[in-house]
Parts: sequence; structure tokens; C-alpha cells
Amino acid sequence: MIWMGLADWVRAGLQQGQDVLLRRLAYRLPRSLGEWLLHQMGARPPWVSLPVQPDLAHWRQQLAELIQALSRRGRIHVPMDF
Repeated sequence: MIWMGLADWVRAGLQQGQDVLLRRLAYRLPRSLGEWLLHQMGARPPWVSLPVQPDLAHWRQQLAELIQALSRRGRIHVPMDF
């Protein structure tokens, strides 16, 4: 979930031209997260240009749908209290 949140943060920041602030953030994050952020900034993968989610409820709904889809495929195990 941290990775998805960071990805949304990267996408929103890059779309708003906040490259310098994102780079500063990368050096303040734990090493693995910071390296990932810097890599995404340099590579500019296609998902960076996707629209940013309008609100937290919409983002949570999409996350829940993704988790359910992965669970049905047997890619992840979801506890019953999810």
C-alpha cells in the first residue's frame, strides 16, 4: 500500500512540475523507497501520465478492487477481516 500511495504522490507531483521537491523527498525517504522514486522520475513510465484520482474514497475503492482481483487470481492472500 505504501508503494501505491508513493506512486500517486509521484504522479501528482510530476504532473504539477514538482520535480525538485520530489527529488528532495526521495533523499528523505528510506533508501529503497527513495531509489524507487528517483528511478520512476528518470524513467517516466506510462502510468505517470494517467490522471490523478479525484479523492481518497475513489482511490480506496480502486485499491479494494485491485486487492480483490489479485486475491481471486491467487496472487495474494487477503485476511477475512479486510
